Amino acid sequence: MNRVVSATPGELVAHGEKAVSAVLPGGFLKQSFIDWPGHIAAVLYTTGCNMRCVYCHNPGLVRPELIRPYGAAECRRIADWLVGNRNLLDGVVVSGGEPTLQRRLPGFLQWLRSCGFRVKLDTNGTNPQLLEELLHEHMVDAVSMDLKAPLELQAHREVCGRGITSAMVDRISRSLELLQAWDGEVEIRSTLFRPFHDHRAIREMYRSVTGTWTIQSYSPRVTLESMEAAPCEKEDILDMLGAGDDKAVGIRFR
Repeated sequence: MNRVVSATPGELVAHGEKAVSAVLPGGFLKQSFIDWPGHIAAVLYTTGCNMRCVYCHNPGLVRPELIRPYGAAECRRIADWLVGNRNLLDGVVVSGGEPTLQRRLPGFLQWLRSCGFRVKLDTNGTNPQLLEELLHEHMVDAVSMDLKAPLELQAHREVCGRGITSAMVDRISRSLELLQAWDGEVEIRSTLFRPFHDHRAIREMYRSVTGTWTIQSYSPRVTLESMEAAPCEKEDILDMLGAGDDKAVGIRFR
């Protein structure tokens, strides 16, 4: 249920312009029916990411030379649209890029709360300290975390770039632990494709997930790196896990 709003629409927009601008947005979708399944949600995309995933479909939010954060006028239009259409939305998804790189993210989420929105956060799990704060302070209602590879340094470097460190992999593992102990809405999701995800990798990733594991389809149309890759098919994944039914092994395909 949305929270009671005490500020006037004009006050909310004025505060919202600053809150939106502070997280360096680079994209905004007024309505989505797929980014938060079962919800009609707006999506705000923050710029900047600490990974360079080869299959990333948002290079304009990742590569420094392509990043173009919105200016003040665009941020005000976003705030004005969200405030004016609160009754048409179930919530707001904050995605990226990697939103937890933005140190003013809590302030933006607080503003969304003040507008009465439910909030879903998309993250790669590399900032468990901030994630724990957001969960503890009830700033989010749902979290989708991307599990890119087995919890091993080399596997993550192959998928997410040479800048990945062992400390980052440890932080990803910690975020998994936090989410799997949280009583909110959690989605652990992965994009699986050959040659980066073989039988062993998929089995290791499956073992690291408690609850339902969402497998997203791989699209080669726009990617961060040019590469030869093919999606892992549903039947092959189930065969690797020794199951004939996705529900039997707790996997959702999307």
